[in-house]
Amino acid sequence: MLVEFRCNRLLGQKFPAFRRKAVKPEDKIVRKLFNGAQEPSEQYDFPSPATCVALPCLAGHWCHSDNRRCCFKHLGHSSSISPRFWGSADHLSRPPLPSPPLFSPPPLRYLLPAWSLISTPPLSNTIISTPPAPPLLRLLRSAGSPCRHRRSSWLLTAPMRACNTCFYAVWLIATASVVVSLVILGRNFCGLAGPSESDLLPPILLNDTSVSVNRLTEDIIRLIKPEEVDAVSVNPNRSSSALLASALFWTRKRERKIREQLYKAFSEMQRLRRRMQANQPPSLNETVRNASALAGNASNTRRESNLTCAESEWIPLISNTPSFEQGMRLDGIKQVHNISDKFKAKICYDKGRMSGKILMEKRFDCNEGIEFSKDPQYSREVRSRRGPDEFSFNLQGPELHSLVYDMRHLGRCKYEMPFKVTTPGRYFLNLVWWRENYNGATELSSSWLPAHYDLPLGMDVFITLGETGDDAKSTSEILWKHRNASNLPLCDMHDRNYTYMDGRWLYMYNDVQNIFYSPGPKHVRRISANANMYTWVNLENYYWYPNHCKLRHFDPEQARKCITSKVIRMQGDSHIRTIANALTDLACNVWSRGFESGCGSDCKSVDLSRTCYRKDGLGHAQDFFADNGASLNVINLGQHFCDGERKMKFSQYKASIDAGLAKISKLSPSARKTFIWHETNAVMFRKDSWIVGYGDQRTNIRLALYNRYATAKMKELGITVLPTFAGTLPLAQNPDEAHYPLKYLQHSSVQYLLNFFCRQ
Repeated sequence: MLVEFRCNRLLGQKFPAFRRKAVKPEDKIVRKLFNGAQEPSEQYDFPSPATCVALPCLAGHWCHSDNRRCCFKHLGHSSSISPRFWGSADHLSRPPLPSPPLFSPPPLRYLLPAWSLISTPPLSNTIISTPPAPPLLRLLRSAGSPCRHRRSSWLLTAPMRACNTCFYAVWLIATASVVVSLVILGRNFCGLAGPSESDLLPPILLNDTSVSVNRLTEDIIRLIKPEEVDAVSVNPNRSSSALLASALFWTRKRERKIREQLYKAFSEMQRLRRRMQANQPPSLNETVRNASALAGNASNTRRESNLTCAESEWIPLISNTPSFEQGMRLDGIKQVHNISDKFKAKICYDKGRMSGKILMEKRFDCNEGIEFSKDPQYSREVRSRRGPDEFSFNLQGPELHSLVYDMRHLGRCKYEMPFKVTTPGRYFLNLVWWRENYNGATELSSSWLPAHYDLPLGMDVFITLGETGDDAKSTSEILWKHRNASNLPLCDMHDRNYTYMDGRWLYMYNDVQNIFYSPGPKHVRRISANANMYTWVNLENYYWYPNHCKLRHFDPEQARKCITSKVIRMQGDSHIRTIANALTDLACNVWSRGFESGCGSDCKSVDLSRTCYRKDGLGHAQDFFADNGASLNVINLGQHFCDGERKMKFSQYKASIDAGLAKISKLSPSARKTFIWHETNAVMFRKDSWIVGYGDQRTNIRLALYNRYATAKMKELGITVLPTFAGTLPLAQNPDEAHYPLKYLQHSSVQYLLNFFCRQ
């Protein structure tokens, strides 16, 4: 067995090989050498290092790992490697390697004990050949260590060995970190690295377990992608695994904990299915236990779900029956586009699907550059807060909400409307587009502002709000809880924070299955020759409840006792007259005599002669804002400033409010506490011949700005405010096109009045 030792002075130049006799494996010298003994007794002649140059080795030779200037050609190899060092004595008798490896092997002195390396010449220069290194070590060797030096001595010092060890350890850690990062990125990109469709097991669950698993799977999916739940009814043969795999796919953008809980639920279900596939049906106890585990995972997912609307998917709202009002378009806008293309609506949900946002966009005929007022402040308010279009958008179901009250105009005829309900259930989206391109806000017209009864979402768009599993029973229980509001304090009508103003309409009864008319919507009234108004709900079945406090609800007997011998003075337009009639009707089942102006009633059981109403829609009376010793002073100004007779500007309305507040501010604090500012009621859609001929210009865009200004001014003086604008916006679909029915008012505004001066 021969080992050649070669040195190069110039590239390609060969030196004579120094040879010695072959050493048998049994040679004691070699054994001693491998056992870390003293250096061999035989001396060998090696060429001087000075005769070598630091040039690449010739083909078939090894380049020394310490960048020495000599090259070694290996003629032997051993497949067995000693735990103490690379190579063993018997590798000298193995056949030669067919070709050298790509990288040089690690030097043997790196792996031998330090005392052996110090006491012996470098083992690489002896007759023993070093076997090739494994691929990973060769890769590390190729990276190069900063601890090596081209002119290092023959003996490797301990600091250099330690430096090399640290370098290779850091290199390994960095490489492992990169690999792990790539794996994690791949898992996230593929959506949790969950099971693929090919890995899904066939639906072979037992009937009882299959029902439980399917229901729990839908429970998880509803949290992630609600529209996937509809696949169960559309395709009942679709397996639970496929549904959950789809849910896992849509969890890319979700929180990590949610993905973990979903995957746990999937694992539990797959384990159960594999047992059944192997003809090992679990016992009843195990079936129940597995189903319970799935339910627990689903519950954890729901509890840990903390998503906001910004992190969830936008879902389009599509109707099968959208329609324009047919006939002549009085606003002069030619509707050349299909209504489904012109209007686009989409919805997103917050956690629990009890709140979210609706984004409404008018894609065509959006003209925001139209001049509609000479008042720059009014123009700025309308453009920033209301936008070019006037429409009503209501949620109707277990609760009633107006979405335009807190609407935000995003520009380019895009409107963002947040919503939040406190009762889960099924809700109808009632959208009616009234006017376009600032026709509902213009102060430059002297005639009726043209309106049309367009239905971009038709009458068939419903949404389900609330957690999965909220059925009619739970909806009824939650409604009962909200109506009792046992955990809320009584409303303080003099609260300077005005917490009593925030509220919603709640369904009054427990038969929640009868909230909607069946089998279809009910006709309310005729709009025009080409349009009719329909509704899905009976508005008389709702009661107004504040969100943060509770009102004491007065029945007729309690109302009679409350207002007996009380001096009640109401001033304003016909809507104030209607609330006076609602109050006396509740207390004594009769109307007030003050139809236009005056006091008294025909009630026999209680004295209502001091309940008075005076018609003054513009506040012209000298004592309109004065204290006349009444227990309650209800006042309002608003609607008649923009009716067909006056057509006043927004600046004129502000001047009237400022003048009235100047008078109220001079009153004593006790006198000011008797005043209630009744917000201007929202107007209902109408385009009958009288309103058109009258040239009426009352619109909800204009009234919203009126209320915003007047309410803010009243709050500065600490005047109690009735939230009647927010309360009447959801009641646009009622038979009376001019005033609100008495029952509506008795379920809302009248209760506020009774709580104001009948607190005990």
